[in-house]
Amino acid sequence: SDTAVDSNADRVSLRTAEVNLDSAGVSGAGVVDTSIDAGFIELVDPALLGDRVWLDLDADGVQDSGEPGVAGVRVELLGSAGQVLAVATSGSSGEYVFAGLPAGAYRVRFVLDSGNPSHVGLVPTWQDQGSSDGADSDISRVDLTSGVVTLAAGQSDRTVDAGFVQVADPASVGDRVWLDVNHDGVQSGSGEVGSAGVEVRLVGGGADAVFGTSDDVVLQVTTTDSLGAYGFTGLPVGEYRVQVVAPSGMVFTWMDLGSGPGAESEDSDVNRLSGTTASFTLSAGENRTDVDAGLWSDAPNSVGDVAWLDSDRDGVQDSTEPGVVGVNVSLVTPGPDGVFATVDDVTVDTTVTDSNGKYLFSNLADGNYQVVFALNAGLSAHDDLVFTWSSQVPGAGFDPNVDSDADRRTGRSAVVDLDVGSTNPAGVVVSSVDAGFFSTANPGLIGDRVWLDENADGIQSGAELGVSGINVSLVGPGADGVLGTTDDVVLWTVVTDASGNYEFNGLPAGSYAVRVDPGAG
Repeated sequence: SDTAVDSNADRVSLRTAEVNLDSAGVSGAGVVDTSIDAGFIELVDPALLGDRVWLDLDADGVQDSGEPGVAGVRVELLGSAGQVLAVATSGSSGEYVFAGLPAGAYRVRFVLDSGNPSHVGLVPTWQDQGSSDGADSDISRVDLTSGVVTLAAGQSDRTVDAGFVQVADPASVGDRVWLDVNHDGVQSGSGEVGSAGVEVRLVGGGADAVFGTSDDVVLQVTTTDSLGAYGFTGLPVGEYRVQVVAPSGMVFTWMDLGSGPGAESEDSDVNRLSGTTASFTLSAGENRTDVDAGLWSDAPNSVGDVAWLDSDRDGVQDSTEPGVVGVNVSLVTPGPDGVFATVDDVTVDTTVTDSNGKYLFSNLADGNYQVVFALNAGLSAHDDLVFTWSSQVPGAGFDPNVDSDADRRTGRSAVVDLDVGSTNPAGVVVSSVDAGFFSTANPGLIGDRVWLDENADGIQSGAELGVSGINVSLVGPGADGVLGTTDDVVLWTVVTDASGNYEFNGLPAGSYAVRVDPGAG
């Protein structure tokens, strides 16, 4: 500022700073300083701004009655351009005030004194917690500055306060939000860049200290930098979660798919639906740098349908047959070998059927998937359930919208193709991958062996080998309820194993036939 035209008098004490008239070592020798002035304004109805600096003993961001003030903190009143308009120091009870203010917009900044022993180890508490503006802390944990406070003429605002927490060895947490270009859930190579400007929240468990309940609180908010990095520093010991807010047009990648050393710092740690991590505990001085999140462009593909109770055991979903709640459903992709149902398959997402038996996997990238259904051993309602007859029976001719798609042995569906191409429009929605169950308290079993009768005597002898790869079908009566008529239906088809064995299990009481297809040759 121009010292010749500004005001040099402090607004509170009306004193100037020290003026040095020393010239060439001779005090007062011909030195003339005509720039020390004082400006006054006429205030018909002056405003006031102030409150208190306090020690948040329980680190909840709320000023409680027994929590003491913090003395000796420099408090700066800032103008609309960020310039310091006035300075005060918090008193013995932590109080401060700026009086005689014209109407206008202000901010307040708090500066700890590194030379004051009582200020050592202080970090700002959580901002804007609780329901009372007069009892919370109003300063950012990053720059210790309040938001803008607009004062009308004559207004007295005593709610701009600052809380601090004593943290001898503060912790921190952070990492990166990145773009998962190849949709594999793992940060891979220089092509997967950080995502800038993404909102990231630090979440606490609230008054009940239990995460996932209605009183969870957002403790601090930040945004990722140009490289996608973020961090929360100066944290007291405690349990936290991180929540990432997906930008418009983006969805989260698969969660926790990393493997081997360093996996935690390479994969994505947030739930695909909520953007929230699992809870984690920070110890004193811990600097955790592996809580990250992957994003990809919004993909409108989805897979879903229903798990249902096949009351009449016909393998067809009738309008009155209810859903089955609590069925575990997994979405699976092939692993590096590109083949489903091998040891390197990757479970990319899981869910549980709702009260109507419904489930849905949404925001899926183009690709091939299988859906795997599994009963819940912890639910008594599932105790006697087995999979109903599946549409995967060759030539069954079932309607895909009302049949069951889960293999009776594995619970797997056939491969679901979500690739956009000549047969699929952009935004593939597959809403017909379902699983039927029926109840059978004492299930039966049919099975044995297909063998090569080398001596053509119709009797298995010890040296005669089993025949693998033979299709064996279980046949049941059709609509007429009579086995051996033209409307018989193929209920289930399996293939003999390396020893020629086959088995149909989980069968309800009833009449069946077994049909063997010898194949060519």
